[in-house]
Amino acid sequence: MNEEWKSLILDHYKHPRHYGDMKDFTFASEQHNRTCGDHVKVFATIDDQGTATFSFLGAGCSLCLASASLMMELVHSQNKSGIEAVRQEFQNMMKKGASPDAIDTWKALDGLRQYPVRSRCVKLAWQALDEIYAEWNTQKP
Repeated sequence: MNEEWKSLILDHYKHPRHYGDMKDFTFASEQHNRTCGDHVKVFATIDDQGTATFSFLGAGCSLCLASASLMMELVHSQNKSGIEAVRQEFQNMMKKGASPDAIDTWKALDGLRQYPVRSRCVKLAWQALDEIYAEWNTQKP
């Protein structure tokens, strides 16, 4: 992983975006990695216009928490279709890698794909997002 992406990962680990408890939330998902002890809880509040506000709490390695923070930047204040697009892009990036013209977030996360043993750390918050998204889709209007 190049120095630019390492720096971005460390910045998000040390200064996570949208980190904190959410008291009045619509959905929440808590995920654990029993292998290494990573733990993430993602909260979402959906407003009347269908826009989601997110936050997260967590404890774990730098890759887990940085990935959650990077995810927060991408999904915060998005509607359902915007979140679905981000989810699909993450899945594609994890399978095929980031394109050369991808945004910095995807390039940084793509650099983490080089460490397959740590992929569970990177995916933990995204699994919470998947669970929240699935629950949101089953909610009646």
